[in-house]
Amino acid sequence: MKLIDQKFVLTGVLYILILLSGIWLSRTGKPYNSGIFTIHKLFVLGTLIFLGITLFKGFQFSEASSLLKLCLVLSCFLLITVFVTGAVISIVEEPFLPVLWTHRVVPYISLIILSVTLVLYRNSCSF
Repeated sequence: MKLIDQKFVLTGVLYILILLSGIWLSRTGKPYNSGIFTIHKLFVLGTLIFLGITLFKGFQFSEASSLLKLCLVLSCFLLITVFVTGAVISIVEEPFLPVLWTHRVVPYISLIILSVTLVLYRNSCSF
């Protein structure tokens, strides 16, 4: 398996772990279990760092298309949005409904955009 394929598998596994730990966390209700909450946040942070480093290094070595750059910016924006809304939900006792729904819907939208981004990225570089 090529290095780039291993990175895609790892990114996919991390994203699935984020979704599963988020579902598990939401089912426990407030106040959130600190152990599950910590695991969930570490998965999110680790995925953001890993994906950012991987994509940044890839862009240094490849000529990226405009569509790929757009998808990358959108993916990063959506993942940061999920991270921020999650932080707001964890801090505020009763979060605003739009924040709550954003945190529930955007992960699935970001999964789709991130998948497109990774496919475009894989097709644009060969390392």
